[in-house]
Amino acid sequence: MKKFILALAVATAMLTSCGPSTYTMLVEMRYPSKSGMAPVGKDLAVLYLHDKECTDTLFNNRVADAFACGLEDDYFGGSPAVKVYSMEKMSGDYSSLDSMVTLTTELGPDVLFVVDAPRFTFGTSRPVVQSGVYAYDSMGKDSVYRVYARAEIPSTAEVLDSLQVKNSVRIAEALGTKLADNFLSSWKNEYYTVYYFDSDDSIHAIDKASSMEWEKALEDWLRLVKTKNLHSRACYEYNIAVACYMLGDYDLAVEWLNQAEADDSDMVNASSLRKRIEIRKNL
Repeated sequence: MKKFILALAVATAMLTSCGPSTYTMLVEMRYPSKSGMAPVGKDLAVLYLHDKECTDTLFNNRVADAFACGLEDDYFGGSPAVKVYSMEKMSGDYSSLDSMVTLTTELGPDVLFVVDAPRFTFGTSRPVVQSGVYAYDSMGKDSVYRVYARAEIPSTAEVLDSLQVKNSVRIAEALGTKLADNFLSSWKNEYYTVYYFDSDDSIHAIDKASSMEWEKALEDWLRLVKTKNLHSRACYEYNIAVACYMLGDYDLAVEWLNQAEADDSDMVNASSLRKRIEIRKNL
């Protein structure tokens, strides 16, 4: 199951005396990040830049590692799936589309995040370190996403020299985490309804769906849909459309939804599911 579904233990069953019953569950759905990017199911890489005169890139490395960890926690369940590269920063605009396309092509990921060399500001009442991230999705829009963040240098560090501050793991990780926050998924709670009948097989399929085991529920509904009862078949076809939607196969979801409406034109939940599919396809 793709990670854009998170199970919540909130569900309500509405029983009817005859015909199909409906089961409504609350599901937390993944949506694009604050930056607008949604790199779900794609190969990600991070490239961090360091200045030519910088002899110790520990700070830059820690920023990039914290940034990559944020992506891994959100999109890969914490698995170490994001590759991290480094490169000396030369003259030029690394945030330009041409630069990002070239770097992405050279390194090979679907999505590349370039973490710019940090800039330190000392000698003020609130010393800070700031940086930016430039992101390009080779499978998405032909544009560059740009975000910036800063982390304050604690007052206890003001007495330290600049080299000690630049080697501070805690400050670097704080900056990397702030930068990553702009690319992490947003989540919304949504209600979804499926149908079931008074049979063990039908109820078992609902149990699997309520546990977010959509592949298993889909297998059951694919067997149950072979019924000769037209109305029952339409209900299961609708359920299959919901499962395909939850699993990210939106085109197949539309096909099953079309079949459900063809078998039963009064399928009341079909229009709302169709709208959700169209919204999801355009994210």
